[in-house]
Amino acid sequence: MALSNLQQRIITGLIAGSLVIGAIVSVWWGLLLFCLLVSVLGLTEYLKLTDLLKPKPETVLVFAAVIFGWYSALNVYPFHISPGKSLVLFLLLIPMIGIAYLYNARQPEAFAAIARISFGIIYAVLPFWLLYLCGFQFTGGEYNFRLPLGMLILLWSTDSFAYFAGKAFGKTKFFPRISPGKTWEGFAGAVLCTFGI
Repeated sequence: MALSNLQQRIITGLIAGSLVIGAIVSVWWGLLLFCLLVSVLGLTEYLKLTDLLKPKPETVLVFAAVIFGWYSALNVYPFHISPGKSLVLFLLLIPMIGIAYLYNARQPEAFAAIARISFGIIYAVLPFWLLYLCGFQFTGGEYNFRLPLGMLILLWSTDSFAYFAGKAFGKTKFFPRISPGKTWEGFAGAVLCTFGI
Protein backbone atom coordinates (compact mmCIF):
# COMPACT_ATOMS: atom_id res chain seq x y z
CA MET A 1 0.00 0.00 0.00
CA ALA A 2 1.42 3.36 -1.05
CA LEU A 3 1.57 6.14 1.50
CA SER A 4 -0.11 9.45 0.81
CA ASN A 5 1.88 12.67 0.65
CA LEU A 6 0.62 13.63 4.12
CA GLN A 7 1.57 10.25 5.60
CA GLN A 8 5.06 10.49 4.11
CA ARG A 9 5.45 14.01 5.53
CA ILE A 10 4.34 12.90 9.00
CA ILE A 11 6.67 9.87 9.11
CA THR A 12 9.63 11.85 7.79
CA GLY A 13 8.90 14.71 10.20
CA LEU A 14 8.68 12.41 13.21
CA ILE A 15 11.91 10.59 12.42
CA ALA A 16 13.96 13.64 11.38
CA GLY A 17 12.45 15.81 14.12
CA SER A 18 13.27 13.25 16.80
CA LEU A 19 16.87 12.98 15.61
CA VAL A 20 17.33 16.76 15.44
CA ILE A 21 15.70 17.40 18.82
CA GLY A 22 17.76 14.64 20.42
CA ALA A 23 20.98 16.02 18.96
CA ILE A 24 20.24 19.61 19.98
CA VAL A 25 19.06 18.83 23.50
CA SER A 26 21.87 16.43 24.37
CA VAL A 27 25.11 18.34 23.60
CA TRP A 28 26.29 21.61 22.06
CA TRP A 29 28.08 19.84 19.22
CA GLY A 30 24.78 18.18 18.25
CA LEU A 31 23.50 21.64 17.34
CA LEU A 32 26.80 22.36 15.57
CA LEU A 33 26.61 19.18 13.47
CA PHE A 34 22.97 19.81 12.57
CA CYS A 35 23.62 23.41 11.52
CA LEU A 36 26.80 22.53 9.63
CA LEU A 37 25.16 19.65 7.78
CA VAL A 38 22.06 21.61 6.77
CA SER A 39 24.06 24.66 5.68
CA VAL A 40 26.54 22.67 3.57
CA LEU A 41 23.74 20.61 1.97
CA GLY A 42 21.73 23.78 1.34
CA LEU A 43 24.70 25.56 -0.21
CA THR A 44 25.47 22.52 -2.37
CA GLU A 45 21.89 22.44 -3.64
CA TYR A 46 21.95 26.18 -4.29
CA LEU A 47 25.22 25.93 -6.24
CA LYS A 48 23.72 23.11 -8.32
CA LEU A 49 20.66 25.22 -9.13
CA THR A 50 22.81 28.20 -10.14
CA ASP A 51 25.17 25.99 -12.17
CA LEU A 52 28.16 26.98 -10.04
CA LEU A 53 28.89 23.55 -8.55
CA LYS A 54 31.67 22.42 -10.83
CA PRO A 55 35.03 20.81 -10.03
CA LYS A 56 37.25 23.88 -10.09
CA PRO A 57 39.44 25.69 -7.57
CA GLU A 58 36.86 28.39 -6.86
CA THR A 59 34.27 25.81 -5.76
CA VAL A 60 36.80 24.29 -3.37
CA LEU A 61 37.49 27.79 -2.06
CA VAL A 62 33.77 28.39 -1.47
CA PHE A 63 33.49 25.31 0.74
CA ALA A 64 36.82 26.04 2.43
CA ALA A 65 35.55 29.55 3.22
CA VAL A 66 32.30 28.13 4.62
CA ILE A 67 34.27 25.73 6.82
CA PHE A 68 36.38 28.72 7.95
CA GLY A 69 33.18 30.56 8.81
CA TRP A 70 31.98 27.61 10.86
CA TYR A 71 35.35 27.43 12.55
CA SER A 72 34.93 31.06 13.62
CA ALA A 73 31.52 30.16 15.07
CA LEU A 74 32.98 27.15 16.83
CA ASN A 75 35.50 29.39 18.55
CA VAL A 76 32.67 31.19 20.33
CA TYR A 77 32.47 28.04 22.43
CA PRO A 78 34.58 26.78 24.18
CA PHE A 79 37.16 29.55 23.58
CA HIS A 80 34.72 32.39 24.39
CA ILE A 81 35.40 34.64 21.39
CA SER A 82 32.64 37.22 21.14
CA PRO A 83 29.87 36.52 18.59
CA GLY A 84 30.52 39.96 17.06
CA LYS A 85 34.13 39.08 16.23
CA SER A 86 32.98 35.73 14.95
CA LEU A 87 30.44 37.45 12.66
CA VAL A 88 33.17 39.69 11.25
CA LEU A 89 35.26 36.60 10.47
CA PHE A 90 32.26 35.00 8.81
CA LEU A 91 31.54 38.05 6.66
CA LEU A 92 35.15 38.08 5.45
CA LEU A 93 34.26 34.98 3.42
CA ILE A 94 32.63 36.98 0.66
CA PRO A 95 35.67 39.16 -0.23
CA MET A 96 37.91 36.08 -0.12
CA ILE A 97 35.73 34.32 -2.68
CA GLY A 98 35.43 37.50 -4.75
CA ILE A 99 39.19 37.90 -5.01
CA ALA A 100 39.58 34.28 -6.14
CA TYR A 101 36.98 34.72 -8.87
CA LEU A 102 38.38 38.04 -10.06
CA TYR A 103 41.87 36.63 -10.50
CA ASN A 104 40.68 33.64 -12.48
CA ALA A 105 40.94 34.46 -16.20
CA ARG A 106 38.75 31.46 -17.08
CA GLN A 107 35.77 33.01 -15.28
CA PRO A 108 34.21 35.42 -17.81
CA GLU A 109 31.29 36.50 -15.62
CA ALA A 110 33.17 36.85 -12.35
CA PHE A 111 30.94 39.56 -10.84
CA ALA A 112 27.75 37.59 -11.55
CA ALA A 113 29.31 34.48 -10.01
CA ILE A 114 30.46 36.45 -6.96
CA ALA A 115 26.95 37.84 -6.49
CA ARG A 116 25.31 34.41 -6.79
CA ILE A 117 27.78 32.77 -4.42
CA SER A 118 27.50 35.61 -1.90
CA PHE A 119 23.72 35.30 -1.96
CA GLY A 120 24.02 31.53 -1.53
CA ILE A 121 26.21 31.91 1.54
CA ILE A 122 23.88 34.52 3.03
CA TYR A 123 20.79 32.46 2.17
CA ALA A 124 21.92 28.91 2.96
CA VAL A 125 24.71 29.25 5.53
CA LEU A 126 24.26 32.45 7.56
CA PRO A 127 20.85 31.56 9.10
CA PHE A 128 22.14 28.27 10.47
CA TRP A 129 25.36 29.89 11.60
CA LEU A 130 23.29 32.42 13.58
CA LEU A 131 21.04 29.62 14.89
CA TYR A 132 24.13 27.92 16.28
CA LEU A 133 25.22 31.14 18.00
CA CYS A 134 21.76 31.46 19.57
CA GLY A 135 22.61 28.41 21.67
CA PHE A 136 25.16 30.51 23.56
CA GLN A 137 23.28 33.79 23.92
CA PHE A 138 22.06 35.10 27.29
CA THR A 139 23.89 32.36 29.21
CA GLY A 140 27.38 33.80 29.64
CA GLY A 141 28.78 31.54 26.93
CA GLU A 142 27.33 28.28 28.27
CA TYR A 143 25.28 26.15 25.90
CA ASN A 144 21.50 26.35 26.29
CA PHE A 145 19.37 24.42 23.79
CA ARG A 146 16.09 26.25 24.52
CA LEU A 147 16.43 29.22 22.14
CA PRO A 148 17.58 27.30 19.03
CA LEU A 149 15.09 24.52 19.72
CA GLY A 150 12.28 27.06 20.15
CA MET A 151 13.22 28.71 16.86
CA LEU A 152 13.19 25.35 15.06
CA ILE A 153 9.81 24.46 16.58
CA LEU A 154 8.40 27.77 15.32
CA LEU A 155 9.86 27.09 11.88
CA TRP A 156 8.43 23.57 11.73
CA SER A 157 5.07 24.83 13.01
CA THR A 158 4.97 27.53 10.35
CA ASP A 159 5.67 24.98 7.63
CA SER A 160 3.00 22.61 8.95
CA PHE A 161 0.37 25.32 9.35
CA ALA A 162 1.10 26.61 5.83
CA TYR A 163 0.60 23.11 4.44
CA PHE A 164 -2.72 22.50 6.24
CA ALA A 165 -4.11 26.00 5.67
CA GLY A 166 -3.10 25.83 2.01
CA LYS A 167 -4.77 22.43 1.58
CA ALA A 168 -7.95 23.58 3.32
CA PHE A 169 -8.35 27.12 1.97
CA GLY A 170 -5.75 27.61 -0.76
CA LYS A 171 -6.94 29.19 -3.99
CA THR A 172 -4.63 32.09 -4.83
CA LYS A 173 -1.19 30.94 -5.96
CA PHE A 174 1.77 32.54 -4.17
CA PHE A 175 4.67 32.04 -6.64
CA PRO A 176 3.42 29.54 -9.23
CA ARG A 177 6.61 29.70 -11.32
CA ILE A 178 8.84 28.84 -8.34
CA SER A 179 6.59 26.67 -6.17
CA PRO A 180 3.20 25.88 -7.73
CA GLY A 181 1.68 24.41 -4.56
CA LYS A 182 2.12 27.50 -2.35
CA THR A 183 -0.87 29.79 -1.77
CA TRP A 184 -1.49 33.13 -0.09
CA GLU A 185 -4.09 31.46 2.13
CA GLY A 186 -1.49 28.96 3.34
CA PHE A 187 0.91 31.81 4.05
CA ALA A 188 -1.74 33.73 6.03
CA GLY A 189 -2.72 30.61 7.97
CA ALA A 190 0.91 29.92 8.82
CA VAL A 191 1.51 33.45 10.07
CA LEU A 192 -1.65 33.54 12.20
CA CYS A 193 -1.16 30.10 13.72
CA THR A 194 2.51 30.66 14.42
CA PHE A 195 1.77 33.92 16.20
CA GLY A 196 -0.73 31.92 18.27
CA ILE A 197 2.06 29.66 19.48
